[in-house]
Amino acid sequence: MGDSVGVLHYTTIGDMIKRYREREQLTITQLANLSGVHKGVISKIELGDTKRPELRTIKPIANVLGIPFPEIVEQYIEVERRVDVLRELLLEVIRFSNQTLISKVALKLLESPLEDTNTAIEQLYDLADTLTDTDSKLALFKLIVRYSRERGIPLFIAKGLLQTYMIERLDLKRMDESYKDGEEILHYIEFLSKEQKINYYFRMALQAFAIEPFA
Repeated sequence: MGDSVGVLHYTTIGDMIKRYREREQLTITQLANLSGVHKGVISKIELGDTKRPELRTIKPIANVLGIPFPEIVEQYIEVERRVDVLRELLLEVIRFSNQTLISKVALKLLESPLEDTNTAIEQLYDLADTLTDTDSKLALFKLIVRYSRERGIPLFIAKGLLQTYMIERLDLKRMDESYKDGEEILHYIEFLSKEQKINYYFRMALQAFAIEPFA
């Protein structure tokens, strides 16, 4: 496969596929045979008749043509509004642990007019809480805090800040910084549950004790 032709040159997902296909000197029929996607489906995508194809349809085509996954994601971010597709896309970028794309797709999901804002934030928060990859968790919690600040949603500012603090306090090189960041949670403490408050005060006390000899 040759080098990437550049995301900025594409106008649609279909345009991207067509240009990669032509670069590889494949006919639509050949691409259909190699990818297992019907040639009629590919033709409709390339012509723009299908403007928002399912991700499961695009993936085998992209695999044959060697289209980098980030390029596919960028195109979906431009055109996609369906909540279920955006969630599927978010799970895919989380699997690749690409924090830039994670933030972009998650923001698109939060901004979807097809989902209630509080519901979208809560579902994103619950998803982030289940992740094992620390960098991905942190990217999502920081986005939740930023998005909630912009829209004045103190509950998720509080919960996002707490989760961010719990992760960043483990970085021994940033103990002073993370402790100062943790102090901001005091401004939103009333929005935390009793259990969360106890956990927060306990962790802050431990950290204060740890950094005090170096203060």
